[in-house]
Amino acid sequence: MGELPSKSHNEFEPREDDISGVERGLDLFETENLPLMLGANQMRIFSILFLALCHINAQAAGLRCRFTEKFESFDGHRYNSEQLSKMQPSVQIVEKGGVTTVSRCSIAPSKSKVTCDDYPVDKIEVDTAMGIKKFYSFRSQFDVQLWPDGKVLENNGRGGLATGRCLPI
Repeated sequence: MGELPSKSHNEFEPREDDISGVERGLDLFETENLPLMLGANQMRIFSILFLALCHINAQAAGLRCRFTEKFESFDGHRYNSEQLSKMQPSVQIVEKGGVTTVSRCSIAPSKSKVTCDDYPVDKIEVDTAMGIKKFYSFRSQFDVQLWPDGKVLENNGRGGLATGRCLPI
């Protein structure tokens, strides 16, 4: 019978002619020897961090905007701070997976908690001179304008305006 075949090279076993990445400098785009240079624990940590970053990137980006002033032009009513504190009017802007939603929120007296109505954003315009981003929801006939410094203006489409500040959710 002939000779047994020699042991074939396994990609996870270092070859004698290969020197470590530390000695020769690891090329930024070279990943074939990464398992050789990282131990099992480092690979687990690397994998966990990678998955965590992927998860963070998949989360929705959003803002919660609380109103500090509210005015109804049809009757001239300006809400005072006590009314605003009781009603807790706000808007949430959420961008996820290429879809933007604007939610109008306030206290529901029957539930004694904040509830929100969600509306898809039909159009987004950006004023390149001022950096103001405008979100339009045609079905509900309102728009939200967001300034780069976090200020917000809501036009409810029925003569009401509200202003306030936005913070990340």
